[in-house]
Formats: sequence, structure tokens, C-alpha cells
Amino acid sequence: MSPACPACGHAGCRTVAYADGEICLCPDCRLQWSRVAGRGDCFVPTDNLRYLDPDSLGNAASYPPYTRFFQRLATMAQASGPLRILDIGSGGGGFVAECLRRGHEARGVEADESLRSMQPPGVLERVRFSRVEDVDDLGGPYHCITFWDSFEHMEGAFALLGRLAPALEPGGVFYLRVNNSRETFNFLSLAMLGLCPPVGRRLLRGCFNLPHHAWNFSRRAMELLLNRHGFRVLSASFDETPASRLTASPAFALAIRAVYALNALLGTGKVGNYFVVPAEALPEVLRRATTNS
Repeated sequence: MSPACPACGHAGCRTVAYADGEICLCPDCRLQWSRVAGRGDCFVPTDNLRYLDPDSLGNAASYPPYTRFFQRLATMAQASGPLRILDIGSGGGGFVAECLRRGHEARGVEADESLRSMQPPGVLERVRFSRVEDVDDLGGPYHCITFWDSFEHMEGAFALLGRLAPALEPGGVFYLRVNNSRETFNFLSLAMLGLCPPVGRRLLRGCFNLPHHAWNFSRRAMELLLNRHGFRVLSASFDETPASRLTASPAFALAIRAVYALNALLGTGKVGNYFVVPAEALPEVLRRATTNS
């Protein structure tokens, strides 16, 4: 039976089946989600270790996604001083390390024990290696709780926001950095499903990152799902992961940059950045932002 979309409720969504799961495609809100039996807690394929290695950031102080993130929180930092930040799915610890370098208080939670050896100096003791659902005391309260490329791995991601919300400082925000379904490579994958299904299936699998990802979001789908769970989008933007972090191959990096150039022409990007607040907190967060600007 074809599934209904968990975001917009569209009935009869298309499914693309693979040996280890299936990808569901909503033609209305453009949400993509997977159904995988026995999905585990280790979300790190071996070919993704370069991305998780803090050394792949190059100069973390000028790493564009980090720079944009801290610019966005500059007003909050001016009002409160050093920020308290909790990173969910902290991976190799690169983001926690950069928070500390900038003078903020940061901690992480990471489900994959194998990533202990990747933690930069001074970070290991700040990371709790456990499923976040199993952590009774997260500390806090925090000005910001972040999900850097981890939110889309979690089937129960939206319910988890509700569990984490009490750990936010009044006026605090969630930051979600997630895959975006409305970008060039995804458009090509969907087109090839119709023109040449075998090729389209392979492209879609790689674009979605099956079986490691549970979700691939459009902005509309993200907003609908957040609204259903009692949250609102404070701001959203789209950008890319620097190609040098994804590959050491100059030829492959050139191909990635070509795709990024097409995304720029379309006004989109492979990655969505969402700052999110509990719905009841939105008026106060907006008031503070206006007062401090």
C-alpha cells in the first residue's frame, strides 16, 4: 500500500524499493523519507569518514558554514556573553572544538563510539557517547541546541525536539543543518527515474544516502513537520558543503562545484539551515531579536 506523506498528508506517495529499504517521495510538498528495517545507531558509512574528520575543515575559523552560524547568533552572544551550546550527533567533534576556540561553552552527544579517536584535544571529555534518547540529564539550559548533519539520520527526529526543548534557555533556538531535496542532483535523480529508471534509482539512492538517512527535506515539508510537532521556523537559508570537505579528488571536487553553480542559478543549495523555536516561544524570541538589533 502506498504511504501517506507525514508532512502534508498526501495519499498514495510513490515508493522506490531497494534491497535494504525504500525511499518514499511526496509529489506535493516534496518530502522524501525512507523506511529501513532495523536501522542502527551507527550512521557513519566508511566512505564518509573524511567529512567527519576535523582536519577536513581546513581552517575551522573561516569554514563558511561555521562562520554563517556564528554570525547568525551574534546578537544573542552580544546580549548574553559566551553561549552555551549542545551539539546533537557531534561526530568528530569539529564543531564543539570551534565553539570552544571562540570562547563559548559547548558539549556534544554522539551515538557512535567509534568516533572517540577522532575528537580534537579538549573535546573528548565534553562528549557523551550515547543515544541522546538515553541521556537523562543533558545539562543546560542552552542558548542553542544544534544538529549538524545529524537530524536527517533520526527517524524520531521531530519527537526528539520536543524532548530537548526543556533544555533550551528562554529565548533559545534549535539549529538544524539538513539535506535539501530541492537541488540540482535531486532534480536529476527524479528526472532519470522517468527517463531511465535503473540510472534514476542509483542516482536517487546516492542523493538520498540510503540507508543512512531517514529524511530529505524541502522547505515546505520541513515547516509542515515542525508545525505538526509544535515548532516554528525562525529563519531558513540554503548553501553548500565546501567540496574540499567531501573529496580529496580534484576532478570530483570540480564536478561538485559545477553542481553547486547550477544550484546557485536556481537559488537553492544542497543543504538547508533552519533556526527553529517552540511555537509558544516565537513571540518572545522575535521581541528579543528586535530589542537587541
